[in-house]
Amino acid sequence: MRRFEESYLEFRFGEQWQPIIDFDEHPDYKKLTKTIKGSKGVDFVGVFRDELNAREKLYLIEVKNFRNYRTQNKKRLSSGELAVELGQKVRVSLACILSAYRTGDSQTWQPFLEMLVDRDSWLGVVLWLEQDYPQGRDRHHKVRDQHRKATLSTRTKEYKKKLRWVTSRVLVCDHRSSQLRGLEVRNLPQSQVD
Repeated sequence: MRRFEESYLEFRFGEQWQPIIDFDEHPDYKKLTKTIKGSKGVDFVGVFRDELNAREKLYLIEVKNFRNYRTQNKKRLSSGELAVELGQKVRVSLACILSAYRTGDSQTWQPFLEMLVDRDSWLGVVLWLEQDYPQGRDRHHKVRDQHRKATLSTRTKEYKKKLRWVTSRVLVCDHRSSQLRGLEVRNLPQSQVD
């Protein structure tokens, strides 16, 4: 199990995730961002070995944790600004994988690059989006949960439009509704993270 902390969240990737890279912490990514100022990539890049379907799936995963910042991020969500940002991060990440293979540690990047250039390989983009939702188990709990799921579904359609140039496989997840097997995510109190 590989463990990472990102945006006050703990990500635990199981053994099916091989390889998995904390992308924006990798030296090859940092080299790119020093060279081309303003470049931003996704948080994780990984291959999930899907034994049920006997195939490998390449994922680019971006993490946004808007807990306690709902009001500050409301416009980013409603205006489509976050969808554009996600598209730009995917674009930079793909360019970084190619350039890192050519000028960096080619063994690290070879599995990702091979999947990217193979038209038949599976590529997915995940926006891991944590937000504040009303708590509790009162009589309105099911209605709130349905509203949360509907909101995630609507947002997924927005992100798919911005990413159709590279893939139609786009997911918006949170710790309550992850569709990714072999991945456990939990919230961390801000006081536990450096």
